[in-house]
Amino acid sequence: MGKAIGIKCWITDFWQRGWHDLKPTGEQAARLFIDHWYPDCCIAILAGSAAQGRENDYSDLDLVIMDETVPRPYRRTYREFGRTIEAFVLNRASCPALFMVGITTVLPSLQRMVAEGVVLKDDGTAAEIREQARNDLAAGPFPWMEEEKEAARYRISEYLEDLSGSSDRGENLFIVQQLAELVTEFVLRANNQWLGEGKWALRMLQRYDASFSRSLIACLEDFYVRNDRRSLVRLVDNVLEPWGGRLAEGHIIYADADLEEGEGWGG
Repeated sequence: MGKAIGIKCWITDFWQRGWHDLKPTGEQAARLFIDHWYPDCCIAILAGSAAQGRENDYSDLDLVIMDETVPRPYRRTYREFGRTIEAFVLNRASCPALFMVGITTVLPSLQRMVAEGVVLKDDGTAAEIREQARNDLAAGPFPWMEEEKEAARYRISEYLEDLSGSSDRGENLFIVQQLAELVTEFVLRANNQWLGEGKWALRMLQRYDASFSRSLIACLEDFYVRNDRRSLVRLVDNVLEPWGGRLAEGHIIYADADLEEGEGWGG
């Protein structure tokens, strides 16, 4: 009955305001979704652009839902109330292990959603979980191991050499894409910062060093718009310089002793 009343109130409200406003806001859609799909959850947190006031017509909704009735955590995509909704569903028992995955992979997406999101439903325990998420983020990732740093420097050096010696526009498009990802990761990891995926890679770089992120974007524009690779090569060389510059001769990559299909030397 509660679900029906909630949806009826939403329809009545938007009918009075006009059909052009029928699509609910992100938070309104999230509340309707929770009432409909997860009415027994103990905690619900709206994350992402909708929680930060940055949503647009194409923004999906990210929801962290803690529900003690689910036997194992899962992620499910829905299309409801005119929105694409990504639900990250877990229970209390699985939360510490999922947080640890974020720490070990240097991609604490769950902690970011929990710490920075808007609490929509709370049984009184959300504050404790959000505090743990904030503590994880504030502590930063484990130090970058020297062999990992050297391997990253080697890969970047390889792509720089490929880009400098290539005259194939198509190949260069792929090389530059890889370089942008690798140099972003290098700058963040070398300075003990968390990583991000997709648009979050840029956002994490902007949080750490807004000036450098602008320079990187300008160099990418030079290449994509004017087919000029020189500024990007200079920028990446400048990133590597404090760490010893380009790395090639003498670097060793050991093959995995227990090779499985698809594994090998890497790079």
